[in-house]
Amino acid sequence: MLKRFLPIFTFLVAATTLAAQVPEPIAPTRSTVQQRSPLACRGIANGGTTTRSLGLGAKSNEKHYLCLGDTLFVNNLGANLLEDPNPATAAGIGYLFYDCPPTISGPRWSDVRLGGDPCLTRRTPSGVNNANGYVARGDIIGRDTFFNNGALQTGFNGGKPVKFYFAPATLYDFFGQGNNGIAGFDVDTACININIINGIPADTFSVVYLNAVKLSGLTY
Repeated sequence: MLKRFLPIFTFLVAATTLAAQVPEPIAPTRSTVQQRSPLACRGIANGGTTTRSLGLGAKSNEKHYLCLGDTLFVNNLGANLLEDPNPATAAGIGYLFYDCPPTISGPRWSDVRLGGDPCLTRRTPSGVNNANGYVARGDIIGRDTFFNNGALQTGFNGGKPVKFYFAPATLYDFFGQGNNGIAGFDVDTACININIINGIPADTFSVVYLNAVKLSGLTY
């Protein structure tokens, strides 16, 4: 599936029609002061678990490592979006970017963003801090295609191999209907879930994006 390409990442995308997880900035949550009263979280929201498999013809034999050109298929199971505070904006599953294994599951996005999960990826290609972090979106039920086209290495690590951790999360404005197409958690009192139990990631997976290996000086 093709992804939504935001202006800040235009320079990252190689000339290809193949899919790639694009790190989209997460939309700021809207204040509930003039919208609705805070909801008591029932603890049923769940980001689900994933199954992952390498694409046909992958050069890597380990799904935590993607060689240049490799594809990783991600499926999501067991997600629960019933705590969506606003049915008018479609809810779905996205994958948050982290620099290390996350430790905060919610129950509010402010607990993650402002509560200070130190692992949330906040760096940007320009070096400016992005306080809201990044999310990758596939389809609304959490099926996604991760593809190593070199964009993440270029954008986040000066062209060198780069490692990210990903965790499934409940996005209550999946299509960004109230935020110009930028996905988010809807309102600041929404009861969200990133699949972490007692500070331990229940379904976080890492991916190392490798560069092509160049051999020189070979003699036969």
